[in-house]
Amino acid sequence: YCCQIPNGYEQPSENVYKYIGTPLSGLLDPKPINISMTLSPNPASDHIQLHIEGEQAEDYWILVNDLNGKLMYKAEVTNKTAFTRTIDVNSFTSGMYTLSASNRHGLRMETFVKI
Repeated sequence: YCCQIPNGYEQPSENVYKYIGTPLSGLLDPKPINISMTLSPNPASDHIQLHIEGEQAEDYWILVNDLNGKLMYKAEVTNKTAFTRTIDVNSFTSGMYTLSASNRHGLRMETFVKI
């Protein structure tokens, strides 16, 4: 918890904030999250479509990395229970990639092939 401190300590603010975590929390503590996640087509040549559906609205980080760990794509999705995202993979070299979806509760990873 934290609060806003005005000019002096004599009159505390009514603005109290509670930290509830970010999608970064899921990357740092990668517990499996209970979401439905589909990637299609797999293998892909030009684009891949990601669909995620969860139980409640969450903030997500979507990351695509090559097998060497190089970050190829990053997106943030805010306050969604379900969403679909099309990711352009046309400029990726042929090979295998991991797609990670994280929220404050944990992480889900899937692999796909770029041809």
